Amino acid sequence: MANAHILALHALEHGLQSSVFNVGTGKGYSVMEIIRKSEAVTGHTLPLEYKERRAGDPPVLVADSALIKRILGWEPRYSDLETILSSAWRWHSTHPDGYR
Repeated sequence: MANAHILALHALEHGLQSSVFNVGTGKGYSVMEIIRKSEAVTGHTLPLEYKERRAGDPPVLVADSALIKRILGWEPRYSDLETILSSAWRWHSTHPDGYR
């Protein structure tokens, strides 16, 4: 996402009018897929509490990043769930207090 922001800032500096872009991989995952993959990556079991879907929640939600790809040339650096979660877990494991 940082690269998308940098590309957008450079584009604004060069006269592109401000716009709204979706930033994503174009691949959707269920909540359960994310939980299970997170458990596999971290080695920790997550406590789960099952609830009914909230009113208004869409059954599927996937970011379509075609516009940012077309206008700014942005492509996701990490596109599969395991890589995304592994990268985030490595950072959080080595920076438990964030950037402090």
